[in-house]
Amino acid sequence: LPADFAKIGVPLEERKERYEEGLEVLHAAWSGKPVEFHGKYYHLVQEALIPSLEARPPIWVAAGTPWGVRRAARYGDGLFLSSTTSPEEARDTASRYREACSTLGKRPWVTLSRRIWVGDRDEANAFIAACESDFRGALQWGQGIMPWAKALSGKGIDTAETKRRVFAGSASEVADRLRELAEFVGADYLSFKLRWRETAA
Repeated sequence: LPADFAKIGVPLEERKERYEEGLEVLHAAWSGKPVEFHGKYYHLVQEALIPSLEARPPIWVAAGTPWGVRRAARYGDGLFLSSTTSPEEARDTASRYREACSTLGKRPWVTLSRRIWVGDRDEANAFIAACESDFRGALQWGQGIMPWAKALSGKGIDTAETKRRVFAGSASEVADRLRELAEFVGADYLSFKLRWRETAA
């Protein structure tokens, strides 16, 4: 991530302010009214983008940190929980988000993402192994930045930890685990990642 920001000449430490100001721009642009916005990073002057707009597109904000949760509640219409988070992390983050929404008088919406594969046992084991490899790679660049990576920094990722985040097996097995997790977290929606390195979803 630091290298990515360096390539475009944007300091990594500005990412939070830029993100929030960008969300303010979206709210203004989709208000259906003329806009004159002058922020620290962005400037927008325009007539109404869509004068007849009755309902703007919903903004789903991915978050895992306390700051991110507050941002999701303040600027977003819903919280998106990454497929890399453990069940306990997802539950705790969703709980903090609902508390933040309650303070603001907003209706909370929680979407939980998971990597899934429906197939025979050999396919399921191969899918889990591929995801474990992906997680290991992501863990290397995510340490110190991503909440889930910080949580695993001491013990790393293994097959057991991968299986807590990845659901693979028969249709009934996957459906049962998804239902149980959704109830545990209190998710309103589920989002699935189906693509596999060796298989086009």
